[in-house]
Amino acid sequence: MEECIEGLVREMKGMMVDMDVYSCVFSSAYDTACLAMLPSEKSSKGSMFPKCLQWIIENQRVGGFWGEGYEYNSPTIESLPSTFACIIALKSWNVGHECIEKGLEFIHGNINKLLLEQSQLSGAQRFTIILPAMIELANSKGLEIFPKGVPDLVKSVFKERDNILQREGNAQALQAPLLHHLEALPLHLMDREFTKLLMVDLLENLGLGEYFTKEIQEMLGGIYKMWMEKGQGTTWEQFEKKQICMDSLAFRLLRMHGYNVSPSRFCWYLDNMEIRSHVEENYEEYLSSMLSVYKASHLMFDREIELEKARSFSKMLLEKAMSNNIWENFSTVNNLQDEIKYELRVPWLARLDHLVHRRHIERFEEGVMLWMGNGSYFRLPSRAHNILEELAKRNYSMRQSMYRDEIEKLEKWVRKSGIQDLGFARQKTTYCFFASAAAICEPNMSLARMSSAKSGILVTVIDDFFDIHGSMDELQSFTDAIERWNGGGLTAHAKVLFCALDDHINTIAKQAFHQQARDITDHLRQIWYKAIKAWLKEAEWIRNSYIPSVEEYREVAMESIGLEQIVLPGVYLVGLEISNEIIHHDHHKKILELVTLSTRLLNDMQSYEREIKECKPNFVSLLLRQNRRQTTQDVIDNLKKILDQKERRLLEKLLIEEENSLPSPCRKIHLRILKIFQMFYNGTNVFDSPTQLLGDINKAIYKDITSGCASATQIQPMCEPICGSCK
Repeated sequence: MEECIEGLVREMKGMMVDMDVYSCVFSSAYDTACLAMLPSEKSSKGSMFPKCLQWIIENQRVGGFWGEGYEYNSPTIESLPSTFACIIALKSWNVGHECIEKGLEFIHGNINKLLLEQSQLSGAQRFTIILPAMIELANSKGLEIFPKGVPDLVKSVFKERDNILQREGNAQALQAPLLHHLEALPLHLMDREFTKLLMVDLLENLGLGEYFTKEIQEMLGGIYKMWMEKGQGTTWEQFEKKQICMDSLAFRLLRMHGYNVSPSRFCWYLDNMEIRSHVEENYEEYLSSMLSVYKASHLMFDREIELEKARSFSKMLLEKAMSNNIWENFSTVNNLQDEIKYELRVPWLARLDHLVHRRHIERFEEGVMLWMGNGSYFRLPSRAHNILEELAKRNYSMRQSMYRDEIEKLEKWVRKSGIQDLGFARQKTTYCFFASAAAICEPNMSLARMSSAKSGILVTVIDDFFDIHGSMDELQSFTDAIERWNGGGLTAHAKVLFCALDDHINTIAKQAFHQQARDITDHLRQIWYKAIKAWLKEAEWIRNSYIPSVEEYREVAMESIGLEQIVLPGVYLVGLEISNEIIHHDHHKKILELVTLSTRLLNDMQSYEREIKECKPNFVSLLLRQNRRQTTQDVIDNLKKILDQKERRLLEKLLIEEENSLPSPCRKIHLRILKIFQMFYNGTNVFDSPTQLLGDINKAIYKDITSGCASATQIQPMCEPICGSCK
């Protein structure tokens, strides 16, 4: 399989070198016709794009129209401007006379019906401007569109067009029909830089970024240079939907790759009340742009007020679109509507990379466009599309095969170590591996993935030992054994846990020695001792019915969440040499502090009800006790604000390189671990549910992406024991 993947990568790279930007623009029939109207530079008697003319002749639908259609070949409202544009193009060059006649028959027989349907939907300004422009242009070409007089519904569209232009101060544009709307021609889409951005986004969404690292770096390097040289817009004349899409996409990709870029490039229009009001009133026209802005806002840093405003504004319009019946105005309805729904429903930080890749592969297989304009869209040429689809599927299948091998090894380790036989502990082998695999998904990061999964399992079972099983004497003895790192004298479950942890740390240290050229055993032992001391302190609190202060709890809870024990092995095993100075530098300490506090807040906001019943301290219960005038919802709302702020500060630390900072792949290990916790505690506590994650686990590891069938035994719902009595 690997040889086949390498061959597909080579072929795709060759195609990327030769790929013409115009071959990626799959215009609508309307856009194709507009191109066909343009005269050749060599002769005004012929079209600049004769193939577009040929396409028009060959792609007229059975009913005589051009453009998108519903099932059973019935036309949509967008068929009207498309059909007008196509017959105008044919008339312009005196070809396709039979097609022209069929097109006119379609218009005469259907225009009233389609306009009546349009009037019952929320109006689309683009349609209202373009349709009269096409009719005027057709008349100027000598086409007799309405020999029996202009229908009243058509007159009403002209009247509404005039009202729009007068409101916007563009009445003088009436003399230039094709200029009524900036997007009357598709040439604005044919932007080489935009195509590069879409390619980078596509490759990464399909999980193929690792194979095209050099190409992606070169494309983004060129984009960044252009970004720095070009100023931002300030006026109506500089405001364009596609440019907002391009700039917000560029911002998102550049920031994700560590470039220090400002969001002002695509947020400036929010300070222009005239433009802002126009966008809000005509929001259906700007949904693709607002979707791109909303996606960019996921990478917001702390105190980026303009990006905060852009997020609120774009989210408001997207939610408005989802609640209103506007979708019959869009030929790309399913694509755009589904994307908006997904973006609003699933927080970016709660999305695990491997599952995101699967979702995009499945949508790519369905032919979903790379970008949707009002009448045009980017889609790869068929050969490039087929290669990428095959490459993405094979790569995903290869990962699944690797994951199944790894989880089998993990289960053997759990059995051999004796962890599986601990009756009191939550059995979370599959959950822990799934989270690690879905977040740290690259094939070359197997060691980091396995160490993260083992650490997650040990954090879970040792925490349970301290919470629900061990006596205080047993817990104290275990903690003492960890401090001196000598398991002599331990018995039963404590002995099993010590030996499993010792084996885990020794394995990591041995693997890391080849990458770090030093022994990290002592460092690993130290961080585990900190967590175990914290678990002991929590056990003492519970048994003594002691209620700590918020400050006391924070100090202990930052260790007891077990974050550093899961993150650090992945950092050491990512494949890069990391000096002691960088590991212990204030920059890395701040990252650990932010990601640890974020995960603790996520955990506490979802588990406070259960922990109150168990008399366990928790941020929510302690803050309620400290501020008795506040309700539970008040406290949770305040904690969410703190969480948002911490995550934004963390993103800046993780994405922007500073002096003495960890290498980018190591910083992103922290981001990915945070995503795991976000996924576990997004809305509900799915980590403690025996069934809620099964669908995602099967998609990630077992369900074949090439056929939609199970390629291996899928896991079934089961009750995982949480305590001895549930076994």
